[in-house]
Amino acid sequence: MFRFEISDGEDFDNNGIVIPLSIIAWVVPSSIPAGIPLFNGSGLTQAYWASIMDNLSRYPKGPALDDPYWTLMVMWHIGMFACLIFGTIGYNGSKRKSF
Repeated sequence: MFRFEISDGEDFDNNGIVIPLSIIAWVVPSSIPAGIPLFNGSGLTQAYWASIMDNLSRYPKGPALDDPYWTLMVMWHIGMFACLIFGTIGYNGSKRKSF
């Protein structure tokens, strides 16, 4: 555990359990199959990894700018980082009894 001071004496606790729990909290719900055409009926995580594998099969040619890979990558990572940020805020807020 590392402690950081983020502003005017406010301690920020960087707990290692928040990261794996946040990853699980994002990967599990994003793996639920959805009826969205971009995902081909699968979950966001499966569609993203299928797109990665499809592009790797055409290596060394990278994905085109209109390839769905880019949309899937942005959506997956925005959700992942949102879970990490909110998990960290929630952990530190509950530890300080802020809410």
